[in-house]
Amino acid sequence: MNASDPKPNLLTRLFSLFPADPRWGLILFTYLLLLLGTGYIAFFQETFNPALNIGEDMQILMQDENTRQLVLDSLKSESSAFMARRELAIQSFNIVLGAALGFLSAAVVQARGREQTKKE
Repeated sequence: MNASDPKPNLLTRLFSLFPADPRWGLILFTYLLLLLGTGYIAFFQETFNPALNIGEDMQILMQDENTRQLVLDSLKSESSAFMARRELAIQSFNIVLGAALGFLSAAVVQARGREQTKKE
């Protein structure tokens, strides 16, 4: 590289490290979809909890003591099932994130190794 040549910016250097293989892009795209899906379920889908959506019909039913106890028990069980699904989604998000970061770091190490062998 001559002194008159402009230094490539960080983004250009980053893209030059990875191969132009379409399989690499497909794998990265799959990880991105998995991260978006599990991240949405884990962190943004809070209205999915049926215990939070008590409407007027449910409030009318809760005026009777027997029905009220039945409704409260079923709402507690639905809420605990929702929390279990949410914990599973958070764990899944962490696993997918770790796998994606592992894939990216392995790709960078492999690209760096190829770059080193080209220099030698």
